[in-house]
Amino acid sequence: MHVWLLSNKKNKKYPPGPPGFPIVGYLPYLTKEPYKKLTELSKIYGPVYSVRFGSTNIIVITDFELMKEAFWKDEFMGRPPTLPVELSKETIAPLLLKGNKRHEPLGFNNVRDVIDGFLLEMQKRKNGPKSTFQKEILVDLSRFLFGAGSETVRVTLDWMLFTCVARPEIQEKIHAEIDEVIGRERFPTWEDHLNMPFTEAALTEVMRWKSIVPINVPHYTLEDTELNGYFIPKHTHVFSILWAVNFNEKLWGKDVQEYKPERFLSEDGKKVVKPEYTITFSVGKRACPGKILAEIETFLYLVAILQKFELSAPPGQTISLEGKLGTSLRPPKQFVFD
Repeated sequence: MHVWLLSNKKNKKYPPGPPGFPIVGYLPYLTKEPYKKLTELSKIYGPVYSVRFGSTNIIVITDFELMKEAFWKDEFMGRPPTLPVELSKETIAPLLLKGNKRHEPLGFNNVRDVIDGFLLEMQKRKNGPKSTFQKEILVDLSRFLFGAGSETVRVTLDWMLFTCVARPEIQEKIHAEIDEVIGRERFPTWEDHLNMPFTEAALTEVMRWKSIVPINVPHYTLEDTELNGYFIPKHTHVFSILWAVNFNEKLWGKDVQEYKPERFLSEDGKKVVKPEYTITFSVGKRACPGKILAEIETFLYLVAILQKFELSAPPGQTISLEGKLGTSLRPPKQFVFD
């Protein structure tokens, strides 16, 4: 019976993919812009394919509808066991592990999210020996939630400021909204975004155009599953290429390479319209929980700066809008106020 089950799995259709070298797999073929290379491969092998990085088999998804289908499934909700940050076993790690079950029905012993986990753990330890748990976990949670979010905010703001310099007409339109809605003295509030559609659209478009996070945080299958007719085994790493969605001409039109805030405006220009494939913050059950916070911060920072300054390049210099890949896709230089 055990042998039959193994052979039955082997007969299932695994996603195709490019060949690689022994030991290193496909890694030597990746360029300085791996998200573009991985998108190109989808034109050969389809929107769901496999590739090997070193000894690790990766499933790559480049299509929005398939990302949505996959990441609303519980089977795709895991994260790879090797995390980019070291988490304390006594503080945040237990809560993140419990967080994998956040979509089970709520019960007293059932953790719905990290915050519920924190409160439940406090209750468990209430009558126990003196512990530094509360202080330690609050520090870890702050680093975890705000550390990742601050990178997105900073990079988005940098790109927006560089774009305002390279495209003065964009800066002029934002200045016009500031003058009309806020003026130059009152500090901006988040409520102001409701009356500043062009500014919000400009920020949303820069996140698409520069694909701040071109490759999403990897997912990890918790059970055997299927996607697009292919068998995906348990404990498989899954990469979704957000850049591929952001530059899909079928979704955004032939002018997809252009920076065009009007993509996110209604015909009369009075409302912001974001299609569901606006994917900067991913999609599904594990989409970025800091989305609203990041949107608020970038809006307030941008408006506060442009409220007081008019941005321009130093005499004789041109502004490059080519990106540099690190933990996110960043401008080639930092923005400095002189």
